[in-house]
Amino acid sequence: MLDKRFLGIAEIDIVIPAYNARGVIQRSVYSTLLQKLPEDWHKNIIIVEDGSTDDTAIFCKSMFGEQVQIISHEHNRGRSASRNTGWRAGRGSYVIFLDADCEWLSTGSLYAHLKTLESGADVSTGSIVSRDLSFWGTYQNILQSSREKDFSADNLATFTGANFAIRRSVLEASGGFDEGYLHYGFEDRDFLLRLISLGAKISFCPEAAIIHNPDSSLRDICRKMMESGHKSSGRFQAAHPEFYARSPYGKIDCRLHGLPFTALAIISGPIIPTLALLGDKIVNASLIPFQVKRIYVKMISGLAYMVGTYRALKDI
Repeated sequence: MLDKRFLGIAEIDIVIPAYNARGVIQRSVYSTLLQKLPEDWHKNIIIVEDGSTDDTAIFCKSMFGEQVQIISHEHNRGRSASRNTGWRAGRGSYVIFLDADCEWLSTGSLYAHLKTLESGADVSTGSIVSRDLSFWGTYQNILQSSREKDFSADNLATFTGANFAIRRSVLEASGGFDEGYLHYGFEDRDFLLRLISLGAKISFCPEAAIIHNPDSSLRDICRKMMESGHKSSGRFQAAHPEFYARSPYGKIDCRLHGLPFTALAIISGPIIPTLALLGDKIVNASLIPFQVKRIYVKMISGLAYMVGTYRALKDI
């Protein structure tokens, strides 16, 4: 088979990490296959199946065949390792990272990333939006608006790797994602801060938007926040101490502040599941104002993170 580079065709790699994603990845891949690119561009879709237990790899092979490349990890290694496996297996001049539970908003979203990179940017980050009219969809869209405002205020490390395009040369110079982040949280922020330290030019491209179905349970959010505070925050704090201390997470970290945070974490730890269950009832109550729901969710998820940092403190 002729190498596409000899035919004057430019290649782009779309890396989709997948862990137990059988129920969601179909839309992600289909929407990528439907992306419109100029005739001199070719897209390689690389799915990295990260030790799933739901036959994600078999499902993808049966659904998409030779339209995708599937790489499987023997055991679960985390999102950072999956992304690194994917981009290192490709050879495109640009690499796009897309989460398995996301889909492109329009057929021109991917090309919008390419135009941003072709115009001189090293990194192009895109919007993550929800079409869900529930509390969680609105809450996610508010978070996206907040990220965009932060970016406009020169906080260039505000976006996530769920919708992310980068020059391969810059990715190689960075070494990729830190595979020491084995649990939920902080791997994207760490990656962006390292890119910034290398002088990478980061742009925001609102046209390169994806749709994400948001979390629909405060219990799930609290579990993730507690895991992040317990397992991931210490690594990030060690790598970026000043940034972390200024962040909202650093301001509620028991390891940085001691009392009264540790006392609050000790008291709150056993009742977080109950508070989260109550929160799900509050969120679903039609008569309670949105702002009341939002404040409650932020308080309880923040409290869960604080409890996680206390557990990390106990591990020291």
